[in-house]
Amino acid sequence: MNNLTCEQVYKYYLPAVRAAIAQLLYKSYGMNQTQIAKHLGITQVAVYKILTNNRSEKVEKLLKNKKIREFAKKTAKRIAKEKLNYEKVNEAICKECSVVNFNNQLCSAKTIVNMLME
Repeated sequence: MNNLTCEQVYKYYLPAVRAAIAQLLYKSYGMNQTQIAKHLGITQVAVYKILTNNRSEKVEKLLKNKKIREFAKKTAKRIAKEKLNYEKVNEAICKECSVVNFNNQLCSAKTIVNMLME
């Protein structure tokens, strides 16, 4: 299996990307939980859980992926500087997910799938 399924993206990849972005917005750009929630299209409670490391083991594994961290850093910077709204952030995440599945440029989808299956 070389591509992530929609279910895997929804359950693991998307939460990992959001968690990485949220952590950077909080630590590097000084945003509060409400601001982060607004940009990411999630609740303040979800941001709280992200910031207090209340995540699954599979999401934690994905957070260690270099390409996910690089994408999160780039996206967090854009959010902070360009004040991207939820729709623009979501577009960026969807675009990167497509890259994973169709071009394998963000990171090796096979590697992610293998990490999830461990």
